[in-house]
Amino acid sequence: MSEFEVQQGSDVSAINVALKTLCREYGVERDRKSVLQIATLLVRLSNEGTLGTEDLVRIARDELMAGFAFSSDAQDHSS
Repeated sequence: MSEFEVQQGSDVSAINVALKTLCREYGVERDRKSVLQIATLLVRLSNEGTLGTEDLVRIARDELMAGFAFSSDAQDHSS
C-alpha cells in the first residue's frame, strides 16, 4: 500500500467520523439533503488540507453556523 493510499484512507475515515458527529449534533441523520451538504463541506475542507477529525468538525461547525446565521438574516429581511 502506497503512502498516498494510506493518506487517502485516513482522510475518508476522518470525514466519515466528522459526518456522523455533525449529523447527530444537528439531528439530520435521516435528511439526505442535509447529510449530503455536510458531506460536501467536509470533503472540501479535507481537500483544502484540514485532515484531522477534530479540525474538520470544528471548522465545519463554524461554517455551518455562519451559513445558518446568514440564511436567518436573509429571511428576516425578506419579511
